[in-house]
Amino acid sequence: MEGLAAVYDGPVARGAPLAELTNFRLGGAADWLFTPAREDQVGPLLAWLAAQGLPVTVLGEGSNVLIRDGGIRGAVIRIGRALGGLEFSGEEARCGAGLPSARLARRALAAGRGDFVWAAALPGNLGGALRGNAGAFGGDMAASFLACRGWRMGGMPFAYRRGELEFGYRHASLPADALVTALTLRLPALAAAALAAARARFREILAERAASQPGGIGTAGSTFKNPPGDYAGRLIEACGLKGLRVGGACISERHANFIVTDPAGTRAADVEALMHRVADTVAAQSGVHLDAEIRIYGEP
Repeated sequence: MEGLAAVYDGPVARGAPLAELTNFRLGGAADWLFTPAREDQVGPLLAWLAAQGLPVTVLGEGSNVLIRDGGIRGAVIRIGRALGGLEFSGEEARCGAGLPSARLARRALAAGRGDFVWAAALPGNLGGALRGNAGAFGGDMAASFLACRGWRMGGMPFAYRRGELEFGYRHASLPADALVTALTLRLPALAAAALAAARARFREILAERAASQPGGIGTAGSTFKNPPGDYAGRLIEACGLKGLRVGGACISERHANFIVTDPAGTRAADVEALMHRVADTVAAQSGVHLDAEIRIYGEP
């Protein structure tokens, strides 16, 4: 890593275990793990990594990620909570990409802004939420998005404003090599009656999520995207797959679109094999192809 110190002064680790950085608590190590502490460290680091010819994988909160057992070659850049600042100004919320989405929902509500309550139980950080146009309970990122900035993998800066990105179901038209470091969202203050309703809705969402979906360590959120006009969970349940197990990975009895694991007795390969088995069964019985919402990185 000769010359790194001249361009990057943040945390770096070699042979870094990644399992504890994901909700599944599974998977191998990264050759190199970088955890920038400031936004201005990211661009020079990306330029340097590109010059070395090292592949780069971006990791956030690890909520919808499966790291394979063989780990990740090259560099992993983790956009963590050190890049999770928040400032309210007028109708805007200026956020670091490392800010957890659910934390923004809580802090915005405390500041009298209720338009982000749909994310009350949303896993992951805002950078990942933007890339996948995360949505739940009738809301999504596209509704609030005003602007974002960051760097391309070669170290070139970029900035997009509302109208320059296209949004769809679990999709935003960011370039594949774009690493978002900051976002601006429109979250205006609410009048008293609307704010009271937003607070009530916030509590309802948390209760509904707790009652209908498994949570915590050992699960990574929705496994598959909903196909047009239907729900992945309904299709999986209709195929009789609740409780299906591969090794230590199992389809949740509470919600069929969630995989639950015992990290002490599960391999990442078990989760991946279970995903393939579910997708194959649903395709064979219903003719519907399920696309994974969980992102899989690394080597077997």
